[in-house]
Amino acid sequence: MFGGVAGGLSLSKASVAKGMCADDECPASAQPKIDSAMLLANVSNVGFGVGLAGVVLGVVGVVVSRKAPPPAAARAFTVRRIVGAGYAGLRGAF
Repeated sequence: MFGGVAGGLSLSKASVAKGMCADDECPASAQPKIDSAMLLANVSNVGFGVGLAGVVLGVVGVVVSRKAPPPAAARAFTVRRIVGAGYAGLRGAF
C-alpha cells in the first residue's frame, strides 16, 4: 500500500513537472518538481520491494511451521516462531 501511495504521488508530481516543460526542454524552476517526483518513485520502488519481501517471509514462515509437534514427553521446554504482518518473535513454554 505504501508503495502505491508513493507511486501515485510521484506520478502526480511528474505530471506537474512535465506541464512546465516544452519539447523536452525544462526551465530551472521545474527542477525541484522533477527531483521530488524521482525521489517519490524511488520510495515507491523500495516500498514495493519491502512488501514483497514481507509476503515471501510470511509464506516461508507458514510452510516451515507446519511440522508435526514433538511427542508429549519431549515437551519439557519449547520455543516457537511467531511471524505476522509487521512483527516477528519467539514464544516459549515450560
